[in-house]
Amino acid sequence: MTTRGSFQQESVGVEVWLQRARSFICKLWMSSPKLFMAFLTLVFGGLGFLWMYLADWYDQGGWPESPDRVLYRTLQLFILESGDVDESHHDNLFLIGARMSAATFFVLTVWSAIERLLSDTLSALRLRFAHDHDIVCGLGRVGEQITSDILKDLPAVKWWLPTTWQRPRLVVVEQAPDDRRFADLRKLGVIAIAGDVTDEKLLQRLNVTAARRLFVCSGSDDVNVEVVFDLLNLLQEDQDPERAAWRNQAASRNRNEVCLQCFVHVLDPGLCDVLIQHAARAARLQRVELRVFNVVRNSVREFLMGHLLDHRPQDEQVTLLPVLIGFDPYVEELAKQIGELAHFANRKRVRMLIAADDPRQAARRLLGKYGSLGPSKIANDPNDEAEFAFGAGDDLWSSRRQRPIPACRVNGPEAEQESAVEYVSNVMFTDLPDYITDETFVRGLDRLRRSFDAAVNLSERLWRVHGKRTNGKGVPVYVRLSRQAAFTEFLKTVGSSSGSNAPVVKPFGSCAESATLSVLLDDRKEVLARQFHADYQRRYCDGNREGACSEWENLGASYRQANLSAAAHALIKLELLGMQHVPRKGIDDTQIVDRLTDAELELMAEIEHNRWMSERLLDGWRWGLKRDNDSKALSEPERAKDRTQIQVIFEVLNSGGMCVVRKESPSLIDTRLA
Repeated sequence: MTTRGSFQQESVGVEVWLQRARSFICKLWMSSPKLFMAFLTLVFGGLGFLWMYLADWYDQGGWPESPDRVLYRTLQLFILESGDVDESHHDNLFLIGARMSAATFFVLTVWSAIERLLSDTLSALRLRFAHDHDIVCGLGRVGEQITSDILKDLPAVKWWLPTTWQRPRLVVVEQAPDDRRFADLRKLGVIAIAGDVTDEKLLQRLNVTAARRLFVCSGSDDVNVEVVFDLLNLLQEDQDPERAAWRNQAASRNRNEVCLQCFVHVLDPGLCDVLIQHAARAARLQRVELRVFNVVRNSVREFLMGHLLDHRPQDEQVTLLPVLIGFDPYVEELAKQIGELAHFANRKRVRMLIAADDPRQAARRLLGKYGSLGPSKIANDPNDEAEFAFGAGDDLWSSRRQRPIPACRVNGPEAEQESAVEYVSNVMFTDLPDYITDETFVRGLDRLRRSFDAAVNLSERLWRVHGKRTNGKGVPVYVRLSRQAAFTEFLKTVGSSSGSNAPVVKPFGSCAESATLSVLLDDRKEVLARQFHADYQRRYCDGNREGACSEWENLGASYRQANLSAAAHALIKLELLGMQHVPRKGIDDTQIVDRLTDAELELMAEIEHNRWMSERLLDGWRWGLKRDNDSKALSEPERAKDRTQIQVIFEVLNSGGMCVVRKESPSLIDTRLA
């Protein structure tokens, strides 16, 4: 007797097998329609002829022919030869299905051969009618990450239609392609083209004037910049009415009235700023939104925004000391942004220790770009504590015991002013030592083995020296692993499950974190920066639209970066105050914070002034003699500007469907400092 429980188990088992069968059939069709049709032909043909012979055997009392005829006549279906079938078997549904499958298999095989012979022509034909598609130029680390993210967001391809017959949604271009990677992309309906993107004829073939987004990330700044200007020339010369209609329709759908978004990866920060200032203006005239990005800058900013507050000074007498191991453009950007963003309630300069193979060359390179970052101090003996000693007063903004390079010093009558600040941080350079016993940020060397070994050894030594001070949690060591995605995930897993005495090694800087599509499309900081600039125009410009008062689209790169820096640090200030920026929906008005206490306002205004001053110094500005020449401190009107800036932050953050609320956890600011 079959029980109810056993019947349910058998029913579930049948459902599982049916689900597996459906999944197998769908995967087979999506991966290879020809193989799918061949499979159907074999199954239906075998069943059809077997059914026919069984019927004849039943009627005649024996096999009319040898059973191997079933297999032979089934295979004949692939060459469209099914042989004569008696009229009594014309209603054999299996044979009807087998003939149709065989014919479809034949058509797909012929079409596949035509595709191989005329692949370029067919791709050009698909591109001719493409619109609202994405184009990725370059399949390096950045391009590969962007392509992967776009494919995740694309709608599923139509299962009943071969991918080469569907409207293209993504086009990739690579000068030196990987044939296997190209084949995988083409199976997903992607048009993969091998060619030089600086060729204007290729840009025309890509139908770039009807595209939705263009990502230029070839790995060469020269190539990327040339593509941008070729694009602008092409848009200016394009007179096709159909593509013009598509662009008008795209612009009407976009809130910024642009028909094409162009994302350009530029490694040189200076060239990045030049493109933002000049090329973006020309692009705007063609209704193109040009967004220049730098993966190094993005990676550093995301890293600092995520970890800087974890290591804030907890006491007024404590100063943050990041330790940077190695030296390359990544360290240059990291040092600059630490000096720009590391401003806390202790009201002190940040310290930095940079350990490089050649500390003198590192000092020349870094201070040659950012002379106001700090004094050119080199410690010759990394094991001599006296070499690493900073004076207690050196961290005060008014201190001049340490001096920057001569070009950044304040001389003449201005030098008598105590408020004349010359540099941002107390930075020191040294040789790569056997060990370092200070905290907190550590950037590893480029090669994986050296980076990881150095990070583990350093973390173990730091834990032995500082374990008691960190309550047994260890001193975190951050190692940059830009390429090893799997190893990065492994380290994150190990770090979250390891004991208190295990090395605290935290990876950062991978393309999977800094070059993702979500990071490139996230314009929250730019929206805040635009609002800060609009408020500045309203308060201080009186109708003037030149220099710092220009419209955002015409604003110089220096002023634009200043507003972006203010927007980034606004989120840090919220964390310091124990607040967060959340959607307004569902938030009671009594929970929204629109004003600070007097103590909070004064402290935030001072932090904001130090941040603004550091950002201006690093941008090449110098202290100038004030009109109130006898003043020894910041004037009250200037203090009022800083207070106003803090109030503006809350006005801006409490608009656009967002608001500021206090967290349940206490503020990160020590009330004694306020």
